[in-house]
Amino acid sequence: MKQLKTYLENPERDYQTGVEIYKRLENKMSYTLFFVKNKNSKPGSQAFNMLMSRLKRIARIKNLVIVKRKTAPVPEGIKEKPDAPASPPPVPPVKEPTQPPMGEVQQLTRKKETTNKLLSFDWDELNEREKAYFNYDSSMFEQKKQMLKQVAELERDMKALHLAIKKAEGDEERKGIAQKLASAEDEQFGLYEQIDLFSEVSEKKANDDNRAVLISERNNLRSKISKIKKQLEQEPEHKQTEKRQQRLKESETRLTKIETSLNE
Repeated sequence: MKQLKTYLENPERDYQTGVEIYKRLENKMSYTLFFVKNKNSKPGSQAFNMLMSRLKRIARIKNLVIVKRKTAPVPEGIKEKPDAPASPPPVPPVKEPTQPPMGEVQQLTRKKETTNKLLSFDWDELNEREKAYFNYDSSMFEQKKQMLKQVAELERDMKALHLAIKKAEGDEERKGIAQKLASAEDEQFGLYEQIDLFSEVSEKKANDDNRAVLISERNNLRSKISKIKKQLEQEPEHKQTEKRQQRLKESETRLTKIETSLNE
């Protein structure tokens, strides 16, 4: 996967290297035959674009973070060696986001799996923290939900096209189906990018949203603590007493942290 990441980040990537990477990672026969047949394709050509689409799709499935880079300028007076491949500028290490303060809207730690899971529910079924994941914006949620439906529809279309390309008779028919596949994959990839994109929230709105989440959790904890204390008083010898005491301790600790945060 490291080679795939390096390849996609290199603005001067060549076609043949990409084909070899594809053959190792996916190697679907219909695509492989098409890529091999169109050897030495140039950027912008149908085969090159389709190859990039397949490799980006693999990268997304594997949750690779691709950092787009530009070719570094060559200082005056220095000539590049004609036989040496241009080396891309070093990529700064991608730092994993640290855990944000308690209750904070975690804009930098959103994950594709979490987004897709939440989009399988209706807006009214989400709790406060899950709504905060979408910046409390129901229209954004519904828009992404609709995009996910479009992705599923494209996936069905692409499966049908895969079957069609295997049954195709002649290069022209196969080429026409391949173009439709490439177009569908590009559209699907674009939808995924939009689903994964979250607009920034102003600091004030984020703070207000975070406070609302904390207040809601504080109220729930107070109710929970009261209920557990009542159970302990009424049933001191109950078989669940030890577990109830543990839950009470954890809830009181959490409540203390929340109240401290709200009073800051």
